[in-house]
Amino acid sequence: MISVVQFLAVQGLAFRGSSSRLYENNNGNFLKAIEMIGKFDDVMADHINRIQQSVALKNHMPHYAGNRFQNEIISILAAQIQKYILSAIKDAKYFSVILDCTPDMGHVEQITIILRYVHIQNDEVEVRENFVGFSPAQKSTGEAFYDFLIEKLSSLKLNVNDMRGQGYDNGSNMAGKHIGLQKRILDNYPRALLMPCNAHTLNLVVNDAAKVSFSTVDFFSNVSAIYNYFSGSPFRWQILKKHVKSLTVKQVSVTRWESRIKAIRPLRHELGEIYDSLIELAEECSTPIGQHEAKCLAMKIKSYKFICSTVIWYEILEKVNIISKMMQTVSWNLTSCAESINNILIFFQSIRNDENFEKYLKIADELCESLEIQPEFPVEIYLRRCHKRKQFDYEGDEDIQLTAKENFKINFFYVISCQENKYNMHIFRDVPQQLLQVQGTKLLLYQILEKQQKKTLKTIFLTKESYPGKIVFVSFSYRTK
Repeated sequence: MISVVQFLAVQGLAFRGSSSRLYENNNGNFLKAIEMIGKFDDVMADHINRIQQSVALKNHMPHYAGNRFQNEIISILAAQIQKYILSAIKDAKYFSVILDCTPDMGHVEQITIILRYVHIQNDEVEVRENFVGFSPAQKSTGEAFYDFLIEKLSSLKLNVNDMRGQGYDNGSNMAGKHIGLQKRILDNYPRALLMPCNAHTLNLVVNDAAKVSFSTVDFFSNVSAIYNYFSGSPFRWQILKKHVKSLTVKQVSVTRWESRIKAIRPLRHELGEIYDSLIELAEECSTPIGQHEAKCLAMKIKSYKFICSTVIWYEILEKVNIISKMMQTVSWNLTSCAESINNILIFFQSIRNDENFEKYLKIADELCESLEIQPEFPVEIYLRRCHKRKQFDYEGDEDIQLTAKENFKINFFYVISCQENKYNMHIFRDVPQQLLQVQGTKLLLYQILEKQQKKTLKTIFLTKESYPGKIVFVSFSYRTK
């Protein structure tokens, strides 16, 4: 029974169902596993028979198959696992803390606690990140999180002075530089350096740039409308699959910017096929509403403005997606990370010029040829209040009218690049220096050399505890077998 509990817990499967009795429908994975073992194991079969007899005689015997037993075994296993993790952390001495919050099904904010440390065993060096528990959050302020973290580490019997790092998302209550959690920790424990999630920072940059102006919001609204139209009916989806062979339209997520590149990629490479699908649906759809929606979407994606928006966003998101994927790779080193962040900074700073704008327009012109449309921006219809009657002849016009191309360049292309540069200057500017900073810091730097040949760790050199203010170097020398 303990093995069954362990198996279900490791696999993340539900234990109980609507019934808590053996040999009843929907009595849960735990009891069904016990029933299955009873078919092959005589001891378990005899135990099940005695349980059945006690139920029939209404003489309830301890059967160790109820929910109390399951919860008790889960608690014992969890305590042993946590004990092993804490023992390894104490052996490593130094550790970092990673916190994040998420609401559960009961709408209670839960704090996820992860400890990161270096584990050395049998000449094998491994950086581990271990989950140590959930805890409900009473308040979402930096002060409340600080009090919670210090109390939690004390309950785990970990020395807070040995904390050498902290990692969070970019929420103001976590990474705020004035009253955030990281600021409170640095004030009391200055060796716990902050390393925010750079992938999440990129997420914030792109998400904010996607909703910075009316044109950008309108573009992604149209992208979402295309997916919603095709996914709303199996008949429409089959028409789409008939024309689009390799890529299909994707949904735009509100929080995950990566979904935006997946949603734009089919439009960038299969725009003509998607347009043909909409035209066929406009002709064959059985309802006037469906025909109207197909014609409206076809007119939108055949617009030169929509095509240019697709090209620009695709070029930006494709580069950002590559960097984000690399940042989430476990084996990626600090030097490569700093270089990649510098490259994306240079890209964002250099994109905002007329030369790049014209380059993207040329790419859009090639798509226009496949759709057989003229590469011309549609005339903008300005919505504004009625003009006041002029009192004098020398009064000038209230607004300056821009051409459609200039309006797109200023209110779409420049706005996106300006917003990205704004966040990059405030968020990413110091990241490469933080990653590569060595002299005068308390950073714990590990450099592990990976070779194709099998190596054996020979020596490890660490600075002594008598130099707590200096950087700690870990160097490795290998002997090839």
